[in-house]
Amino acid sequence: MRCLSLLAFLFLLLLSQKANAQLSDIPYIISRGDTATRIARRFGITLQTLMHLNPGRNLNRLRAGDALVVGKGFRHTHRLRPKERLQDVAARYRVSYEDLLRWNPQLRKKTKTTGLEIVIFTKRELPPSESVGRPDDGRLINGIPLPPHPAYHVRDPKRTYVTVEVAEHLLSAFDEMIDMEPSAPRLVIGDASLPKGGPFAPHLSHQSGRDIDLAYFQVRCRRTCDHRPVSPQTFDAKRQWRLISRWLRGDKVEAIFMDYSLEEALYRAAQESGASQSELSRWFQWPRPPDARVGIIRHLDNHQDHMHVRFRCAPYDSACVPDR
Repeated sequence: MRCLSLLAFLFLLLLSQKANAQLSDIPYIISRGDTATRIARRFGITLQTLMHLNPGRNLNRLRAGDALVVGKGFRHTHRLRPKERLQDVAARYRVSYEDLLRWNPQLRKKTKTTGLEIVIFTKRELPPSESVGRPDDGRLINGIPLPPHPAYHVRDPKRTYVTVEVAEHLLSAFDEMIDMEPSAPRLVIGDASLPKGGPFAPHLSHQSGRDIDLAYFQVRCRRTCDHRPVSPQTFDAKRQWRLISRWLRGDKVEAIFMDYSLEEALYRAAQESGASQSELSRWFQWPRPPDARVGIIRHLDNHQDHMHVRFRCAPYDSACVPDR
């Protein structure tokens, strides 16, 4: 059984809202030499659809500077921050750079764009999420509650808000887990971030939607592995490695904090799975001492009952600050 995809989850989330925003017309400013056929092909629609979107218009007589409707979408506004690149804004909203310029012709003339409010049309009603600042001094913009999944149990949905990117990383890894081993016990997920991020007692971090606490897989848990102290003898290192290896190989995580006593078992599991010596050295603090600030997987006090995963800043989150 596959998980509820992130897009399906977002769709259901939208349906649950009391008042959805109305779809808006997506405009296109006609350029000299444009024809209806070329415009339809450019936006991946049929000529008949273009005619339907523009009732009463004679598409055989197009004038440069006039506007046509080329689709329907949700209208968002975005205020540009200092040094924010338009390419990063386009990537965050999952639109093209060329579309940004079409919707905002003033961008072609402006040399200074800081503070400028631009218009963006997307297929998603929810604006994209964003991790701002450091994990211990940050906030979360447009975070989403962690979507449900048959391979884990969320302890408190009000305390597990993350960025869309983090949700995608989690879902893909747990999808792979359940595909490889449908009978594996579920993991309990503890805290991530609050809906808007910020200080989150008793944590010193968890402020920007990139941190999440996961229970350890344990050899004695049958249906659900909860947050409880784990020893090297009760730690199911092979399953734990199977879960996190996808993030490490994809360079998705900035740090994974755990108890030093469990690192060797996880190291051996990675070694047995085929990790090279250079990968092991780069990923693990062990066998170096627990106070060595090397490796992605390293010791942190009070983590004998859970693993703390910190995902990397998304490439287009210009206000996100890595904690390294």
